[in-house]
Amino acid sequence: MIGEASFFGETHHPDWPLEPIEIYESVPILITPGYRLFGLPESSDRYLDFCIKNCEWRQARYPVRTHDELKGVVARWLTSRKWPVGLSVRDQTFFTKQAE
Repeated sequence: MIGEASFFGETHHPDWPLEPIEIYESVPILITPGYRLFGLPESSDRYLDFCIKNCEWRQARYPVRTHDELKGVVARWLTSRKWPVGLSVRDQTFFTKQAE
């Protein structure tokens, strides 16, 4: 009940099996700017409870990256084949800000 995710670059839900994140070069990247709600949003407590009970949790730890390393990862991800169309400057900014 969190709503329908919005995606970038003409991608769709099947493109993002880990939505709301994508793991790229061992870096989690938020891939949705938000959700369209049709009714009342689910409380964060209920959603967390759902995730704890139903989601598959990874044992792997993410390495700590420097700011420059994160910028490089995001730059490579933005030019990857993941995108069927080019991303707008606004969309690219959404992702590059995550590396700041």
